[in-house]
Amino acid sequence: MIRLLAEGRELALSEQQVSRVKFWLCEVLSTARCRVTAGPGVGIVVLDREPDDLTPWLQRHVEEVIGCELAPDPGSF
Repeated sequence: MIRLLAEGRELALSEQQVSRVKFWLCEVLSTARCRVTAGPGVGIVVLDREPDDLTPWLQRHVEEVIGCELAPDPGSF
């Protein structure tokens, strides 16, 4: 399972940003769905993929879309 949190805890995403993140993750990871919490406190979960499936390129791309760095989430949200 891939679980990520935005390092900017007060960050909130627009619907367009949420859609773009979901599109990129679903397309590149070939998964049917992922969960993106719009925030404040942005979180991303992809249940059917492993953390190693998230390439540095894809992580950077998602970070560009949301405007903040992502870090692994050790807990749940």
